[in-house]
Amino acid sequence: MVMGRYKCAILSAPGANCYRESREAVRKAGFDHKDVHIYDLLEGRENLEAYDFLFMQGGFSFGDYVRAGGIEGALIREKMADDFRKFYENGKLTLAVCNGFQAAVQAGLLTSEGLFEERDVTLYYNDCGNFRDYPVHLQNVNSGKSIFARGMDDTIRLPMRNGQGKLITRGFYEGDKDVVNHLFGNDQVVFVYVDPEGNQLNPDVDYRRSCDPTGSVSHIAGICDKEKGTILGMMPHPECAIDPFTDELWTSEDGPKEEGDGFKIFTNAMDYCKGNL
Repeated sequence: MVMGRYKCAILSAPGANCYRESREAVRKAGFDHKDVHIYDLLEGRENLEAYDFLFMQGGFSFGDYVRAGGIEGALIREKMADDFRKFYENGKLTLAVCNGFQAAVQAGLLTSEGLFEERDVTLYYNDCGNFRDYPVHLQNVNSGKSIFARGMDDTIRLPMRNGQGKLITRGFYEGDKDVVNHLFGNDQVVFVYVDPEGNQLNPDVDYRRSCDPTGSVSHIAGICDKEKGTILGMMPHPECAIDPFTDELWTSEDGPKEEGDGFKIFTNAMDYCKGNL
């Protein structure tokens, strides 16, 4: 790793598999980067405070035994909570994508009550009943809390690659909507699934007709932390959409975009670092 001003740790664990896309996304945004294995953090060979930006990448950490992201999340919650709390309190950034998002909610990094409070959000098996790998459309519904989503287009197109991407909240199956209402009320909801024209979906519509095969409550695709907006967890993959030519729609009559729809998330991270760290 070439040493420079702003550094990104790409969190690695057994079964993580999005290295190349993750490295390229943060490199293109201007970060120096290093793959940091979770056991190097646990055993003191690496220090989270040496970095400005933590990227919890996708894949199948620890084989998704117990549940998707469950073991990685438990290691963070039980053995590294103080380090993660200090990292957060110092205003540093965390982006958790797909399996990283699953691990983040299992750790307690993303709750409606604050960092490491009682876990009230999780990711569960998709309503469609299987793994899905294709582009989906998202709407940025955040009012400004999430630093990652600032200035983004209202509707973006990113690939999804998951089998357990259904966001549910405590009390979901009993019809209790308190946590969902808190997430929206706290401006923690960042992205929701929409149709290709950018129209919001009926919360109760069947997933086969909804452009949301996960069946997430209120079609939520990404949330941020309650206090600072410096943690973002999302299921679709922005690191796989930093170049417009990776989307088959680049040949449309409008021609290719200047950048892929996911790249703004990473340039927002760099802009934040330049202004705050």
